[in-house]
Amino acid sequence: MLHLRRNYPFNTQLRTSDGSPVAEFFVSRWDIRKNMIAGKRKIMERYCAYFHETMFQMTLKLNETKWIFLMDANGLNIKQHTCLACLPFYLDFTVTYERNYPNTAEHIITINAPRLWGVILQVIRPALSVGSRKALKVFDSNKADYLPFLLELFERNQIHRAFGGTRQN
Repeated sequence: MLHLRRNYPFNTQLRTSDGSPVAEFFVSRWDIRKNMIAGKRKIMERYCAYFHETMFQMTLKLNETKWIFLMDANGLNIKQHTCLACLPFYLDFTVTYERNYPNTAEHIITINAPRLWGVILQVIRPALSVGSRKALKVFDSNKADYLPFLLELFERNQIHRAFGGTRQN
């Protein structure tokens, strides 16, 4: 998993103001197509399980009941993220969550979502439970829309500067 963790990084150091763990990642750093066209879907499925299990275990360790999924979709593109070979990854990611860790994410947040994100949502929405659909929050690049929501969850110094906060890394 270390190789995949380097190529598909996510930050687990962030906490909400009330202590809930956060999985934060930047889609521009993930080249999903690379492994999917190389026939490594099963490896990617295992990585999805690793991601969800990491967040589940962190939630238990912190004695919390929910975690936050925070994704920056800036840089999402057709070639690396939404090609036909890539779409099963999103479904696998969603199904792994719904089968094994349902309703453990308090919020599933996408920021800087381009119109292209709608293609992915069309693929995964049928696999989402009612609870996950309620947790899903999709924002475009208008900070005036998403920053007030983030400030309800985090102190400004905990929000990455890409999202309008002051945190550097």
